[in-house]
Amino acid sequence: ILDKGESKANYKYYGTHLEELKRKGIVDPIFHKVGIESRHSVDGKETATDMVIKSCKKLWEIVTLDSKQKLAFITGTLSAEDRYPSVSAKAMKALGILPENGYESVVGYDISAACSGWTFAIDDARLKLLYGNFKNAIVCSSDTMSRLVDKYDKSRMLFGDAATAAHLEVETPESTGFR
Repeated sequence: ILDKGESKANYKYYGTHLEELKRKGIVDPIFHKVGIESRHSVDGKETATDMVIKSCKKLWEIVTLDSKQKLAFITGTLSAEDRYPSVSAKAMKALGILPENGYESVVGYDISAACSGWTFAIDDARLKLLYGNFKNAIVCSSDTMSRLVDKYDKSRMLFGDAATAAHLEVETPESTGFR
């Protein structure tokens, strides 16, 4: 999520390959095939957890959680800065989603699945809601791929740094649907 005034791209980590090609008037086949016009990258210090926290804070502007309802907090990430604790656990602590703040029944975990992490996390949350185990789910996806991909690899431009957060909830206690 970009705030107004934030840079849309930081080519420091991409070796300016795209800018160099643009200056020469060359259309890179990777960009041409997949339609990528720019990539976002973190400043070098920001982590996948930092980005989940920012995304959730934006989400809280439009969503209010009921701390008494069972909540699943699931993050799809391949680039967690630590193996333990999980990005979800660190984000939940930073966001105050803790028993001492009234959240009595919360589970949080990461799904390490690269590009499909978001899809798997959404599906996992959907199943938890449909089976009635949980009433709410926060699903996040966050990756800082600029840390993992060789900066001289041409395919690096396919892998950016980004995060997102979504809230899923059961429509009614009797419903098997969710929104």
